[in-house]
Amino acid sequence: DRRLLLDAIDGNGYYTNWYLTKDGVQIQSGSWGYAYAYDYMNPVLNLGPGDYQLRFDGANSQYSFRMVDLDQVPVVAGSDMSGTVNPGEALVSRFEAVAGDSLVYRAVDTGSVSGYWGLVGPSGQTVGTWSNLRQNRIVQDLAQTGTYYVVWDTHENYVSPGATYGINLQHVTPAAPVPLALNTATTGTLAADGSLSYQFETSEATLLWLDALTGDNLNGLNWKIVDSSNVQVASGTYGNQSYSRAVLASAGTYTPKFYPPSTGTFSD
Repeated sequence: DRRLLLDAIDGNGYYTNWYLTKDGVQIQSGSWGYAYAYDYMNPVLNLGPGDYQLRFDGANSQYSFRMVDLDQVPVVAGSDMSGTVNPGEALVSRFEAVAGDSLVYRAVDTGSVSGYWGLVGPSGQTVGTWSNLRQNRIVQDLAQTGTYYVVWDTHENYVSPGATYGINLQHVTPAAPVPLALNTATTGTLAADGSLSYQFETSEATLLWLDALTGDNLNGLNWKIVDSSNVQVASGTYGNQSYSRAVLASAGTYTPKFYPPSTGTFSD
């Protein structure tokens, strides 16, 4: 089997439709316009053995694209990436992750480069949403174990040939939960992926209050409590001088976790 990225490079200002058939039967289709970087314009094709045909139509008679073999792209995570940009052409890297891991994306130096980046999971699906490539982002709690692909793309009309870029990708494995003593003031430092987990046990059903003592610069930080089966039993938003109620229905081991907002954006 092959996993390919249909990379739209130049749509010449028009929308172009594409159709993929296998042994004469259409199995996938889509469109692109201006070769911008969104998942519906740069789809991942999971192809098994067979004869395939890719067909295009639309108002535009001029376009360019390439098929990227995702199994051949470089394995890069935990280091800086830099180089020059070919306008409209996607940059792709990959890394192996275990369910529960996170990815931290930092735009080190994007200069005048504009565009978007997205994360593609082991099943070929887009993880979350595409983000502005100039914006730092954390993708928390990857759902699957396997190979992930970072697709970094630009607009062919708004980027000069030879423009330079610099980004950093960090694949973060979650740290073990820190033991938590109830009824005691607790301080901590968020990990590289913006999260921090604790763990405690109760011998019976318990009513808890999460009392935020400090954290003026943590607006939007979320929290949740999961049981030993990783089922969420309580959640909320952390803020200075706020408090939240959590009802634990039975005895057991519980893990409170603090993590960034759903958008996962941040600034250093």
